[in-house]
Amino acid sequence: MSDFQSKPIAVTGATGWVGKSALHELQLTLEPNLFRQYVKAYASKSGSLCTTAYGRDHQFDYPVFSLAELPEHAVKDPFGSIFHAAFFPRSGLDVVGVDSYIAINREITRLVCDAVTHSPGVRVVNISSGAASSFDGELPGYGDKLLQNPYGALKHEEEKRIGDLTGSLILRIYSLTGRFMTNPQIYALGDFLLKARDKTQIILKSKNRVVRGFGHASNISALAWAWAKSDHAPLQSPLATVSHETDLNELAQKVSKMFNLPEPVSSLDSALSPNIYSADTTPFLAFLGEFGLSASTMEEQIADTAMGLS
Repeated sequence: MSDFQSKPIAVTGATGWVGKSALHELQLTLEPNLFRQYVKAYASKSGSLCTTAYGRDHQFDYPVFSLAELPEHAVKDPFGSIFHAAFFPRSGLDVVGVDSYIAINREITRLVCDAVTHSPGVRVVNISSGAASSFDGELPGYGDKLLQNPYGALKHEEEKRIGDLTGSLILRIYSLTGRFMTNPQIYALGDFLLKARDKTQIILKSKNRVVRGFGHASNISALAWAWAKSDHAPLQSPLATVSHETDLNELAQKVSKMFNLPEPVSSLDSALSPNIYSADTTPFLAFLGEFGLSASTMEEQIADTAMGLS
């Protein structure tokens, strides 16, 4: 068995959507005293978070450490598990520019790799992106493609760097659902749910059919911890975390029906090529099943996401 619950557990990107989901799911599997004792949360800067799964009467604040402290902590007390979700988001490109964006994310990867090096036998869950799939088979360095798509290239680079150091479970997210959504206005589902909150009709602007592969942050996190606790070997390839594929017109209709909105307005042009960002659902659903887990329905994912926005 792994060293889960006998060595420290690190969660990076703790204040982000996936990181908060991972911490919530971890609280569902650990008693409060064990969570306090073993779990260390990391983000770009230090602070604190409040527990979300122990109920209001038993919730407590816990520290969030700066990610820069991660290697030092590993030297003092090696980690048994690392759930790595920290990454400077794609939206940051326009803020800092390409060169700084690359440098920031490579520094994040370096810090995690240093922590892995000082934690022999550590089980690493590496949260990656479907954007990395376009670099499968590419030579190291990526040439001009690094500058054209630094987010995808750096995610792919990180997958390999961590995987070369230790057995890791690489989980590639395409589109995400879940209650800890950040910046809902920039996501289609978030925008739909903000419309639902305001009782406003959903209007789809794209004339192309837009297809997305969704995964529920709760399902993804539960699977990650189930694997980390087990002695299951690392997978040979990254796993796409898609449990449901749907187009945004269908998604808008589901949201409208669930929240009693008028029928959504759409102006699709069937002559235009669809915009598809998805993957086969079979491997993810099968891997969930190996650990006795199942995927939430799309309606359950929508409702859980809406809960976080209420």
